[in-house]
Amino acid sequence: MAEENDIDVPDGNGMDLREQKFEIDPPDLQPVDDFTKFNLSENIVDGIFAAKYKTPAKIQQYAIPAITQHRDKSFIGQAQSGSGKTLAFVISMLAIVDERIEMPQALCIAPTRELVMQNYEVARLLSAKTKVQILLDVPEQNIPSKITHQIIIGTPGRINNTFAKGKISPEHLKIFVIDEADEILALQGQKDQLMKVWPKLPKTCQICLFSATFNDSVKQLAKEIIREPSIKIFLKKEELSVEKLIQTKIVCGGESDKERLLNEIFSHVNVGQSIIFVHTCKKARELFNFLKRNQHEVSVLYGKDMPPADRDRTIKDFRAGKNRILVSTNVLARGIDVLQVSLVINYDIPLNRDRQPDPETYLHRVGRTARYNKPGLAINFIHDDYSAQNLRVISNTFGLNIEEIRTDQLLEVGEKLERMQSSYNKFQSK
Repeated sequence: MAEENDIDVPDGNGMDLREQKFEIDPPDLQPVDDFTKFNLSENIVDGIFAAKYKTPAKIQQYAIPAITQHRDKSFIGQAQSGSGKTLAFVISMLAIVDERIEMPQALCIAPTRELVMQNYEVARLLSAKTKVQILLDVPEQNIPSKITHQIIIGTPGRINNTFAKGKISPEHLKIFVIDEADEILALQGQKDQLMKVWPKLPKTCQICLFSATFNDSVKQLAKEIIREPSIKIFLKKEELSVEKLIQTKIVCGGESDKERLLNEIFSHVNVGQSIIFVHTCKKARELFNFLKRNQHEVSVLYGKDMPPADRDRTIKDFRAGKNRILVSTNVLARGIDVLQVSLVINYDIPLNRDRQPDPETYLHRVGRTARYNKPGLAINFIHDDYSAQNLRVISNTFGLNIEEIRTDQLLEVGEKLERMQSSYNKFQSK
């Protein structure tokens, strides 16, 4: 558990990738560009269309047939937040389980409570026309002594605990999905829990690993638990970017100048909803109180010591638009998909546990806006040489053009964002 002044990390959805390019192994794997051609049951297809999904995103075109039509193969997919990966593995699980058998047949784990809840809600939505039962397995959630649900979605620790209590009968398990594997592996405790779950699976259980990045730790995990043969889908490195996102930086007079600057931003930039990212739980609470004192509609979310019920309520209220601003630590960098978010502020430039610049977390943070091809704005606060260097490393990693703006240019930037949003809305209404 992080100390009070340490970077808050998850205890334990960005970009439209419909046109982005993937590296496929085997290379002859063919995409399927129509939900009706996935060999899904009529009830699943009805649920997809009822949820207003029209055509599959690129990752879905490859992943769903790869998983459902090649059951003897493991699957590895690199897909970032906002790519449509959640639909890819939820539809695959629904297609694979047999609703007539009232036993666990699919497991899905994710690193944070918020991401687990999001995956669970998507699964409930898409399964509405079927008789498939979905079980949510997170802290403070009651788990029946005998599980008859076909799909279980939870955090690694909770899933392992449910196994340990003998509530999951493994003999019918057909598919095991690991969502955001890179983040799970970054937390030693979660990795340990994952490695306790894996041996309990039947040898025939299909392993599906989804990861935002494919670093050395993910490669090692793949060697340990992915059974060959396997199918691999990787996003090409040059595609790791966010389109229709204005990325800017503002040089502050110092750490103490940041709060004043926030007030200027929210008085000059007319946006729907905003997320402000900070390093620590302490800073999240301080900034929440500051904005509250200045009459802003604001909420706060962090991992350490925040009761699960409060976290759930905060996310629910923010989705409903009850608060304009959400202050959060990295616990939320991957766990929310709110289309109304048009502004992300990196109050603190993202760092990893070694306090080195963290490009992947930056990509996830700014990916809270500009989702599904909508326009968005990211503002990075620079207050000293250290923060400037950290942002420079991140921008060089992805070849990003992060333009410096002055505070007197905020109105101009805000107007540009409004024009982009207006154009997007006109396009959508056609």
